[in-house]
Amino acid sequence: MKDKINRFFLAFCDAVKVFFKHDAGFKFLSLAIAMGLWLFIGAQNPETVRTYRNVSIDVNANMSGEKALSIIGDDVLEASVTAKGKREVLLDLVASDFDLTADATNIKDPGIYNLRLEATSKIADVQVDKVTPSSIEVRLDYIMTRTLPIEVVIDSKLSEEDYVLGEAVTTAQNVTVTGPETELSKVERVYAVLKVEEAGKHSEKLNIRYVDINGESVDSTYFEADVDKIGVKLDAYTKKVVPIRAYADAEGTMFSENNYRLSVSPSTITVYGYEDDLKDVDEISAGTYKVNLLLEGEFEQTISMPDGVYTDESQKVSIAVKFAGITDRQFTVDRVEFINIQQSCIALLDDKNVTFTVRSRDELTAEDVYLVVDLENVYPGTQTLPATLKFNNGKQGELLSDVTVSVTVEIA
Repeated sequence: MKDKINRFFLAFCDAVKVFFKHDAGFKFLSLAIAMGLWLFIGAQNPETVRTYRNVSIDVNANMSGEKALSIIGDDVLEASVTAKGKREVLLDLVASDFDLTADATNIKDPGIYNLRLEATSKIADVQVDKVTPSSIEVRLDYIMTRTLPIEVVIDSKLSEEDYVLGEAVTTAQNVTVTGPETELSKVERVYAVLKVEEAGKHSEKLNIRYVDINGESVDSTYFEADVDKIGVKLDAYTKKVVPIRAYADAEGTMFSENNYRLSVSPSTITVYGYEDDLKDVDEISAGTYKVNLLLEGEFEQTISMPDGVYTDESQKVSIAVKFAGITDRQFTVDRVEFINIQQSCIALLDDKNVTFTVRSRDELTAEDVYLVVDLENVYPGTQTLPATLKFNNGKQGELLSDVTVSVTVEIA
C-alpha cells in the first residue's frame, strides 16, 4: 500500500510539472490524469464513516438488594451511532452490531438523571466516531405493589326527600397496583364516581382514580393495575309516604262502627320502588280483623310490602282496638250444666268453685251467665274438660280466657 501511495505522489508531482510547462490543453489533460490516479488510489483504501440510527440503549441500573431501581417510562431508549471503517464493512453493519450503554450503577436514590452514552462495535476494525445525542435523561425509581380498596362515590342530583338510592354493586372491591414508589406510596384513596341524574336502573363501567391524603390526584401514568375500569350497578328509586291502615270485619256481629275504634301506630310509612311499581300504591295494609270482644287491647303485627315496594323502616306495627261501653266482670259458680251425657251415666263436678271473667256490653248478673260441659264421647272416669259460656235473658259477652273443669263420670 505504501508503494501505491508513493507512486501516486510522484505521478501527481510529474503531472504538476507538465501542467506548468505545456499549453493549456495539455495542462487540463494532465490534471484529469492526476485526478483519475487519485480516485484509483482512493478506491483501493475505501475507509469512510456511516451513521446507524435507532440503536437500542441499555441502561445499567443498580438492581441488587431487596429494593432495586428501575427505569420509569414507556419510551424506547435509542440513539444514533456514527462509525468509522472500511466502506464494504460498514455497508454490512446494522444497529444491533453496536453496544450502546448508559451507566447508572452508582446511582442509589430515585430521581431524574442525565447519563452519558458509551458505544462500542461488536465488529473488529470498526471504530465508533460519535453518539448522537451524547447523553440521555432517564428517571429511576423503586417499584412497589399495593392492594387497595375501591370506593364508589355516588354523585347524585336527586333529592333525598323524593328518591332513595340502592346499594351499589361492583365488579371488583380491590385493585392491585404496581408502579413507581414515589407516586404509588402517596395514594391514600382509590375511587370511582357514578353520576345519578334520574331514577331507574344504572349500570356503567367507570375509570378509577388515585388521590393522596389531601384529595389531590396522583399521577398514575406508570401504574400497572389488575383493574382499569370497575363495573357499577345501582338502582335509584322513587320514594313517598303512605298511610298504614287496618280494617275491621264486623259482619254478622252485634257491633257497628260506633261501638269500636281500630287504630295503627305508626300510622304512616315511607316506601320506595321503581316508579311503575309505586304509582298505584296509596296505602299499606296492616290486615283485616274479625271484630269480637276479645280483640280489645293492643297487639303487634308485621305488615307486608307489595311486590316491588320496599321500606327501610320497621315493618312491625302496633294495632289498638277499643270498644265503647265495655266492662269486664268476674263470676264464680259451683255448678255447671252437662249435656250429651252417656246413657246410664251420671256426671259430677269435682271443682267446688269455678271462676271466670266475662267481657260484655251488657250489665251482667250471676243469673245471666252459666257454663256448659259437653260429655259426648266421654266415658266413665275423671277428666278435665272445656266449659262453654252461655247467657240467659238475651245477654251477650265473651270469656276472656278458656275455662276448664274437672269432671267425674260414673255408671249410674
